[in-house]
Parts: sequence; structure tokens; C-alpha cells
Amino acid sequence: MPVTGPRAGDRMPDLECVREDGCRTRLHAEIGSRWALLPLDASTDFAVVTHRHLGEAATAVLTTTPTSPLATGKGKALLVRPDGHLAWTGTSPATLDG
Repeated sequence: MPVTGPRAGDRMPDLECVREDGCRTRLHAEIGSRWALLPLDASTDFAVVTHRHLGEAATAVLTTTPTSPLATGKGKALLVRPDGHLAWTGTSPATLDG
């Protein structure tokens, strides 16, 4: 099965996103000194795991807009490093926890 979408180590594009407070933002505006979690569905399990390992203040939880090229990745989550590169992508909070 071919890999679709960004892979770990890839530089992430500056996506249009929405913060937890509902404000629109850009991915690269939210990173720099912190990580960004992009859960591509409504699951909060990814955020719980990320906050446990990285801390709440060090992690921005963002959602992508419906027009995002990543909007078709339902069930997945992406963890973006402060330098804008993808650290992890997957479909299981348990895998992220490991």
C-alpha cells in the first residue's frame, strides 16, 4: 500500500488551522517554541497523550480547515516539531504514547 501524505521528517506546509479557542491561525504561526498536534478527527485521545509527554503549554492542538489537503486523513494525527518538520503520524494514541 503506497504511503500518502507527509511522512516523519518532512517539512510541513504552512496550513490554515483553527486553535482550540476557535480562532483561525496558520501552522507556522503556532510553532517555533512549541509543538503542534493536528488530530484529523474529533478524538481527544491524541491530545491527552501529547500533553502528558510534552506538557500543555508546550503543545498547540490545532484542527485543519475542511479545505486543507490533510482533511481526508480522518482517524490520523500529526505531531509537528517546533522546527516545522513532522515528528510523528499515525492512527493510534497508544502508538504515540510509546
